[in-house]
Parts: sequence; structure tokens; C-alpha cells
Amino acid sequence: MQFADLLIKTVFIECKRVEFWDNVLFVDNVSKLWCVKGPKDITPRIYRFSELVSYEYYRTSEDVISGNTLNVLLGGKASGEIGAIAAGAGSRKIQNYTKTLKLVIFLKELNNSRIVINLTSNKNTKKLLQ
Repeated sequence: MQFADLLIKTVFIECKRVEFWDNVLFVDNVSKLWCVKGPKDITPRIYRFSELVSYEYYRTSEDVISGNTLNVLLGGKASGEIGAIAAGAGSRKIQNYTKTLKLVIFLKELNNSRIVINLTSNKNTKKLLQ
């Protein structure tokens, strides 16, 4: 039986579904309920809107610096060390890649006080942000 079918058997009325790679957020605006299905979740764990305390968004990234060595060699040949440094500094390209994006939801529940939703796929963690 599918996870969404299990939700229907409860009091949950799916009004909205948001999918993030391996995670799905279900929202019931009528009954003020929500549920997150992770990649390993089998049974639904339903929460009330009032149980939500706060949330935090985490992003880790890395910079990739690339350049053209031909410009450095030509600048060094023409103007010596100073020309090589100037040519190398001007030809760099810096790109920022996102490694991970996470949404952490904090709850009033003591046994399960937070839910971590990975917004990036483990297979495709280097997405260029523009």
C-alpha cells in the first residue's frame, strides 16, 4: 500500500504535496495537519500545525576556481613575473556549487523534536547556483 493511501485512511485530507528528491511534504489545510515522508518512512507520522515550533534552512557550498594557464604563460613571457601574476588574476573564474540544502523543522514533541528534510539529492549534490 502506498504512503498516500495510508494517509487517506486517517483523518488526513491531502490539500498540497511538495516533493524534494527523496522526501515528500503533505499538507492538510482543512484539519491543520502536515506530514513528511522520508525515503525510509513506511507509516505516516502526522503533526498539527500547532506542534511546529520553528524551522531553519542550512546551505553548504564550495567555490571552484578555474583559470586559463595560457594567459599566465603569455603574460609571463611578455612581462616577466609581474605580467604572469596580473594575467593569472584576471583570468580566474569562480563558481559556487551547492553541496547540501537542508530544512530542519523543530517540534514541540519530546521524542522526535526535529525533522530534517534533505532538499538535495545524494546523486546530484553539485548543482551550480546562479
